[in-house]
Amino acid sequence: MAPLRKVTPQNVARLARRREPESLAFCEFLKGQAASEEIDRVVQELYRQASAEFDCTQCANCCREISPLLKSDDIARLSRGLGMDDGECIAAYFVRSSEHDGWIFKRMPCPLLQDNRCACYGGRPADCASYPHLHKSHFLRRAQNTVANCSICPIAFTVCERLKARYGW
Repeated sequence: MAPLRKVTPQNVARLARRREPESLAFCEFLKGQAASEEIDRVVQELYRQASAEFDCTQCANCCREISPLLKSDDIARLSRGLGMDDGECIAAYFVRSSEHDGWIFKRMPCPLLQDNRCACYGGRPADCASYPHLHKSHFLRRAQNTVANCSICPIAFTVCERLKARYGW
C-alpha cells in the first residue's frame, strides 16, 4: 500500500476512488478475520481518534453530497427548530423518497447548510447526527457503505485506512 497522503475535504474523493477496489477487497477479507464485536470495538476506537483530528465544519462534504432519509420525527424536530409547522417545512424543503419510506431534501447541497454549519443543528435529522455511522454496532454489515462514505468523509476514509493497517492489509 502506498503511503497515505494528508487527507483533506478537497482530496478525499480522489484518494478514496484510487483505493476503492482495495477497500472493498479488505471488507471481504475482514469478515473472516475477527469477531464482529472485536471489529466494532476497533472501528469505534479509530473513529474517536479520527474525529478528534478533523473539524467537520471545515469540510461539510456530507451536507453537499448526500441527502439523509428523514422520518416523521425528523421532520417534526426540524420544523420546531426552524419555527415552522410540519406542512410548511415539508413544502419548503422535502420530497417523498421513491426508494425508501421517508423524505429527502428537494435539492442538494442541503438547504440548511450555511457557512459549513447546519442552520438547525439542534434539530438536525438523525441520519445527519449519526453520519458517518462508525459509532454503531455491526460494522461488517455496513462495511461496503462505509467504503462509499470514504469518498465523502475524511473521517470515514481515515478510519478505513487505519483499520487496514491494524489488520496488516
